Amino acid sequence: MQKVNFTKLPSILTVLTLAFMLAFSTSVQAQDDAANAAAQTETLANNGVGDPVVGKTLFNANCA
Repeated sequence: MQKVNFTKLPSILTVLTLAFMLAFSTSVQAQDDAANAAAQTETLANNGVGDPVVGKTLFNANCA
């Protein structure tokens, strides 16, 4: 009878795969959030939100 050398290989591969996925999924997620925030800021700026002239007019109308 021949000895099997890799009896624990499936469990080791499972743990390594899980660790690899967890390590790189957080960095991918963080990059997506930054890209979405930049796109949202650009969209708001194009719609007049965050415009300093409009903000000053609004401030003068409501607060001054």
